[in-house]
Amino acid sequence: MARFESFTVYVEELDMELTQQFHLITVQDQADGEGGYIVQKLVADENPESLELYFHMTVVFGMCAFGRLPSRVEALVPLSGRRFTWKPEWQQWQKSLDYMRLVKSMLESSEATSGSRHALPAM
Repeated sequence: MARFESFTVYVEELDMELTQQFHLITVQDQADGEGGYIVQKLVADENPESLELYFHMTVVFGMCAFGRLPSRVEALVPLSGRRFTWKPEWQQWQKSLDYMRLVKSMLESSEATSGSRHALPAM
């Protein structure tokens, strides 16, 4: 179990490092010996774009850092009491990589026009 920790991983497919702040990672024991894990994060921003970025970044991060997808990803919103839950499946890995490629290209495009360097927000 990891609580309130920040991790960085290099994602070869994106040629970039991702840093993610985790509020709770829980490892699950499974009968087949392949323990899954659940990622939970406290969030203040419930807008769909922020939640989508969090989900895709967590899928890519988890696959690169731990060698497998999380069994569940949760965003917990203390102010409203809402909980957003995703259960990624294998095909999600490629979709999340594509999403993060798009985010990276948008950041690079923004850097080129503004002349300043931008980074992904540490989620």
